[in-house]
Parts: sequence; C-alpha cells; structure tokens
Amino acid sequence: MRPLEGKRAVLWAAECHFAQDCTADLFQAAATLTQQGCRVQAVFSRGGLRGLLSELSPDLIVACVCGRSREPTDLLRQVRAEEAEFPPVLLMAGATDLPLYLEGMRNGAFDCLALPAKEGELARLVSKALGTREPEAAVV
Repeated sequence: MRPLEGKRAVLWAAECHFAQDCTADLFQAAATLTQQGCRVQAVFSRGGLRGLLSELSPDLIVACVCGRSREPTDLLRQVRAEEAEFPPVLLMAGATDLPLYLEGMRNGAFDCLALPAKEGELARLVSKALGTREPEAAVV
C-alpha cells in the first residue's frame, strides 16, 4: 500500500504575480503526492479553496505563495479567528521569503517548504502533517 493511500489534499496557488511559477510547483507537488496514493485537487482562487474545503473535506492544504501575496496568511488568520476546524496547511515559497514563512507559522501554518521543493522533503512534511490529524498515530 502507498503511504498516503486514501488521503485528500488541496493544492492552492494563491493569486499572485508569479502564478505561473506557483502552478509549475503545484503540478510537481501533485505528481509527488499522487504517486504516494493521495487524491489531489488543485484550485487557483480563494473562493475556489473555500468551496473545496466544504465539499471535499481535505486532510491537507498545500499553498504555493510568493512574497507579494498575503492570501494564505490572511486566510490562516481568518480561520484562527473563527476557531474553525481546518486541515494542516503547508506553505511552499521561495527560499528567500523568510518573512512570509514567519508570518505563516505565526498564523497557524503547519510548516513551510522552500521552493523548488525536493520530492523527499515534500513527502516527509506531508506525512508528518497528516499524522497530526490522526490520534492513533503515536510517535514511539
């Protein structure tokens, strides 16, 4: 059995000036997750993300962002204020976007991954994030 069999992920490219770069990184992430058995859906707007969250009930959100877009951290801040049930969010951004990483982590992101993402690192972080949602998955 593949390690992420039966899991659901939403891949979100936040609206930004570098959307084409985000799209390529999301396709790479989708391929990595799909190979491991994860069911993946991509979305390219905040409205689309909200729709998929209620419809799909995903186990994870992978958000590809750039320094000019604050949508993911704004969304995290809003969800935190609403105290809503929300899947773990993994932010992917350029290696030089340290302020974005810090802001994302302060607002509830599970973790951040520098782009270009290494396949093994993405798989490791996704498995770790999904493990936080399963109470029976204890670390020994």
